[in-house]
Amino acid sequence: MFITSFAEISVPWHLRAQWNTASLRKAHAMLKMERGLPTMAAAPSSYDDRAILQLALLTPDIQQIILAGRQPSHVNFDAFRKIGLPLIWAEQRKALRFKDPSIPRN
Repeated sequence: MFITSFAEISVPWHLRAQWNTASLRKAHAMLKMERGLPTMAAAPSSYDDRAILQLALLTPDIQQIILAGRQPSHVNFDAFRKIGLPLIWAEQRKALRFKDPSIPRN
């Protein structure tokens, strides 16, 4: 049986964090930089790879949270498959329920 969703099985949180880190690195490996802009020769052929590719377009602060393994449990592979990630960073934060780091917290 091939499992694509952590909702399908019980996986310890530290393994989910490792999976997200590996996915983020895979997303960046899919892109080449030309004149400071990300480019691709062709779109990913699988639906899962297209979902993973969205990780490379996340705001830098959310990417850092994922790399540190501190992302909330709702930020996972299933979430990226279900949402069309906005390119505007403020809208990404809303879609993924992250607070805007530019807003002072009291």
